[in-house]
Amino acid sequence: MPQERFKVIPAVHVFFVRDGQILMLRRLNTGYEDGNYSVPAGHVDGGELICNAAAREVRKETTIVVELDDLRLIHTMHAFANDGERVNFFFAPAAVVSTRRSSSSLRSRRGLIHAAKASGLLLTCRSATPII
Repeated sequence: MPQERFKVIPAVHVFFVRDGQILMLRRLNTGYEDGNYSVPAGHVDGGELICNAAAREVRKETTIVVELDDLRLIHTMHAFANDGERVNFFFAPAAVVSTRRSSSSLRSRRGLIHAAKASGLLLTCRSATPII
């Protein structure tokens, strides 16, 4: 009898850093962590590459378009959660291709986007080299 394989939940998180600030979303009406702030993030769909998931989540939540070649993997993290184990992939884009609206009026499905000060985080794309 074949043994069931171990499974983890994959998720992506994308950090937009400019002038010491990080783009943040306030979670609203999601049923998970509502009222808290987050970078654009979401689950990886079955059969989807993590870079594609990162670009998809950014566009869905912020209307920002990033090219796959501009996404840089800057960190991975294995974590334990109430609903199982997770593997989180953290990205930073080298460039933003376009937005459908100006950043000052940008809104997402999760709510108004806020900029928050980065506190000592090393998140620049040029200084981070992915190790896979």
